[in-house]
Amino acid sequence: MKDINNDKMAIAKLLEIMQEGYTKRAVEDIDEYTEKLFVKSDEMIILGTSCGEWCLGYEDSKMLIENDWKYWGNVIIDRENLELTTKGDIAWFSTLGSVEKDFSLSDKTYDNFVNYAKEYLYEERCWLGEISDETRLTTIAWELTHLLTGQGKKYRWEIRLSGLAIKEEDGWKFTQLQFSFPTTLRYPDERIWDDNFYDRSHQHGFGKLREYNSTKDVEQSGEVRGVLNNFSNEFLSKELTSEQLVDKYFSKEQDIRVLGTDTDKYNGHDQVIQSVQNYKTQWDELKIGVEEAIVSVCGDTAWVITQGEANVTITRKDAIRMEIEKSKEILESDLLPSKEKLLRINRNVITMLNEASKGENNIWSIRFDAVLLKENNTWVIHTMQFSYPANIILEGKTDAATLIG
Repeated sequence: MKDINNDKMAIAKLLEIMQEGYTKRAVEDIDEYTEKLFVKSDEMIILGTSCGEWCLGYEDSKMLIENDWKYWGNVIIDRENLELTTKGDIAWFSTLGSVEKDFSLSDKTYDNFVNYAKEYLYEERCWLGEISDETRLTTIAWELTHLLTGQGKKYRWEIRLSGLAIKEEDGWKFTQLQFSFPTTLRYPDERIWDDNFYDRSHQHGFGKLREYNSTKDVEQSGEVRGVLNNFSNEFLSKELTSEQLVDKYFSKEQDIRVLGTDTDKYNGHDQVIQSVQNYKTQWDELKIGVEEAIVSVCGDTAWVITQGEANVTITRKDAIRMEIEKSKEILESDLLPSKEKLLRINRNVITMLNEASKGENNIWSIRFDAVLLKENNTWVIHTMQFSYPANIILEGKTDAATLIG
């Protein structure tokens, strides 16, 4: 790892240019803007915040940025607390940021939600798919609860931006980016069940990955895929302790890193062991889409991005018990005014009932990306990230946000 300070300044400069674009939102300048930031090839990949938002190639990536400028909230990128690792002409990084949105509701907004409610009640198969009557009613209640309690308010959500850059003749350029909403919520946004909308979006994502790989020579990535397949199978295994798994699959470099599904990051051997232990208690099963993964190899460095599923069983009895304990915690908090305590408990209870209506088997779409290094002729993980895709309707995510106005 060399010239880390100069490289960090160069990546921070790219993020500064990126911030300028999100601030000015000058759509007419999108071509000039992306040419400064992105490798101009199909190697450019952006994974957006929502399920299936795989932008594979330069043009798709440019379109995502343009749509963000048109439709997303106010984005702030933290360039000061950038975490960066480099090896030769390859750099991988992560940082936090935020997006702000003002929910100024109009009569049209209410009209749209009335139409959603009609679809849930009158259509045999709504946009979510074929759902039970209990799910229909609790989905309506969930949407109305968030709509009515968030009206006229301004919120700020934390986001994570991570990615990889390569050094070309004219300087550093991004070749991979991921936007995600770190979450501490017990029920991630996009749950897969019974051929529902999120299941179809999830499968569509796999389809895009397979189509992308069909044009690539995947033979050179065979060793990396083999390591990842074994890692996926053993990650939650009771046969290996967390320490044994980290010793087997992670680099011996001191700056190894895991980025969690929340805002936490785990740096160094001991913290990475703790992160693995956290996942072992959080999930019952994990399947990483190794076969569909996009794998890039450059010398002794490889980077991987794909999706998969995390599975956990939550009985209705356990869900209710957890909600009671969470409600007690909210009521006893000194950080929330009484009105917000009551609104938050109401939203949480509705969310729990809605999720319980879909059954005890919770399968959530998950995204996985990693950077691997070849040490002693073996591929090992240096940096790894799990993230949940997010519902694009920010009105339903207010409990994961900070009220700012």
